[in-house]
Amino acid sequence: MPDSPPLWKPNSTAGNPGIVCAVTQSPWNMALTVGDEFGNSVPRRKTVCDLLGTDFRKLTVSRQVHNHGIVDVDTTTAGRGRDCSEDRIDGADGLVTTLSGVPLMVLGADCGLIAVIEPRGRAIGVAHAGWRGTSLKIATRLVERVAARSDTPPRDLQAIISPCAKSCCYEVGRDVVDAFENIENSVDSIFKRRNGKTFLDVQHANHLQLMTAGIRPNNIESANVCTICDPRYYSYRRTGSIVGQHALIAALSRANTTVPAETSINVSTTIPHVDTVGIPLAASTVADAATKPTPVGDAEDEKFTFVVPEKPDTLVKLATKSDVVPVPGQEVDKSNQRVFTSMSVAGSLSKSLTSGSGAP
Repeated sequence: MPDSPPLWKPNSTAGNPGIVCAVTQSPWNMALTVGDEFGNSVPRRKTVCDLLGTDFRKLTVSRQVHNHGIVDVDTTTAGRGRDCSEDRIDGADGLVTTLSGVPLMVLGADCGLIAVIEPRGRAIGVAHAGWRGTSLKIATRLVERVAARSDTPPRDLQAIISPCAKSCCYEVGRDVVDAFENIENSVDSIFKRRNGKTFLDVQHANHLQLMTAGIRPNNIESANVCTICDPRYYSYRRTGSIVGQHALIAALSRANTTVPAETSINVSTTIPHVDTVGIPLAASTVADAATKPTPVGDAEDEKFTFVVPEKPDTLVKLATKSDVVPVPGQEVDKSNQRVFTSMSVAGSLSKSLTSGSGAP
């Protein structure tokens, strides 16, 4: 057993100090009642929370029932299920909160674990999506709930999908195929047929639901790992009923604050190492607002170029998906400590961004 927990941390939240998100890995079983050394799961949960800088005392867990129920977590329910399985929030496969410092946790071993995030820190939600929950559109319901609680359109939300069962390995029967018949245009794309057998891609099915619910494709980060064939993660299908469970933990680490975009024309910030394109944060009609960042020099001292759009109602999101550049008239969330202020823009200005340590 390693002294510190092995974790997968999504790139899309790594540069945002207002958001905590990670998925644990084997051999750190996070379940309280099943799997290897489950008697040690409470101290493991505390260690992971401490490592992520969030409060174990408020860690909140539900009793997952493979359905589509979602519960709002408030001050009266925060902390339930953290160290006692009987105290879990009953009968919910999704949790949502607007409270800072309240980590939400879902568990799985082949099922998809999903986080939906309002990146300025107004709300966050998690869901456990097995094939039943996926067929009942729990990902769609999670997006709707986080959007409502944060008063934010789905297009401006971010989503994370953990490692889970994919079509390379996850053979299913006719009952599973039938369960997805009510989801328009999904059956042909999420099932693969080989040698007379049918295989389901849980990750892709939830990715499609998140997009259909309104989240932009570039704002969805999937681990693209199959738990059945990757031993870093627990798998019921690979190991059987004695299997442990990995966990997705997500939290708002601070309350949302804003500052007026007014004085400075300095456009420098620190950004962790990135290798993806710039992403428009607002309407899809300005999808050409940002150009692909172009690395120059060593990884420790890269420079990126983007184009500031002329349209004053647009925010341009950079490759970290968390460093936001305001344009005239916009406010930017101060929960990201690398704050830009507005610029006088005559046409599109090209500016350089220099990366540094970046991660909080």
